[in-house]
Amino acid sequence: MRSYVMAALLAIATVATAKDQGLSPSRAGEIVGLWQDVSVNDDIVKEDYAGFVQVVDLDKDEVDEIVYLSSSYCSGSTSDCPNSIDVLRKHPPRKAPNVSAPIDEWETRARKTGYTPDASEQIPGEVMTLAVQGNRIEVVFVVQKNSPICKREQPNPDGSQRCPAPGRYSWTYTWKPGALTRITGAGSYEPHVPKAHFPEQLRGAWVTAGIACRDAETADPKHRIQFDWDHMTGKGEDLWPNAVMLLARTPWTWRIITASANAPKKDVPAVFILSQMEGRLIIAEQTRVRTFDRCR
Repeated sequence: MRSYVMAALLAIATVATAKDQGLSPSRAGEIVGLWQDVSVNDDIVKEDYAGFVQVVDLDKDEVDEIVYLSSSYCSGSTSDCPNSIDVLRKHPPRKAPNVSAPIDEWETRARKTGYTPDASEQIPGEVMTLAVQGNRIEVVFVVQKNSPICKREQPNPDGSQRCPAPGRYSWTYTWKPGALTRITGAGSYEPHVPKAHFPEQLRGAWVTAGIACRDAETADPKHRIQFDWDHMTGKGEDLWPNAVMLLARTPWTWRIITASANAPKKDVPAVFILSQMEGRLIIAEQTRVRTFDRCR
């Protein structure tokens, strides 16, 4: 995650809660960012980001843990794209985990925070919400029929399907040091994900960043996109939102799963980031990142 775009994604997408005393939300975001920097992207894992960062004392020992979603954009991967709930735990200096293998400057910097990776669990769908109560972590996510997060063409060794059926799920995990365990029977499933609407702040005309636009009607159609209540048109596509999740309020950031009129059965997840002055929009998909300016 050593890029400007992903640094912005991390800073914007953080949603955190904390007690009056203890680890602050901003510091938790910095620590998560340092651990995200340890990973190195390649030609498959294009970008990675963190979201839903939360500060909570999971084991009531008066030392906060950090819980967050660590996800990635992948292209051409034959295995599941990383998309996990992660827990960072603070250890007393004398009880910090021993490191046998050499570590680089990025990991050295992350370890100096006192927090280290403690537990991780892959989620087989696009995470919409993540909530923590006590030592329970509830995650709501949407599973797609075809998704880089869970490869259906790779069944279990016994031939059974390892990816859940498409739909909206709610799963609950409990945490103890070193492990996240899913609670069977504590969850829900909706086979049909209700349609959604594009956020009001996105509506209107946009053009590729750097292209002048004073009048939406005369804007170059090769560079123009238009957001309406329930669909987005432009560049030869008509898209509508299947799910929308607000990640942060300042600036505005959403995870939006869209479907295309050209391929209605293919859902495409993306992160939509609106600048502080609402004049620039970044749309980060799994295989590309696009930047637009509002048509004034």
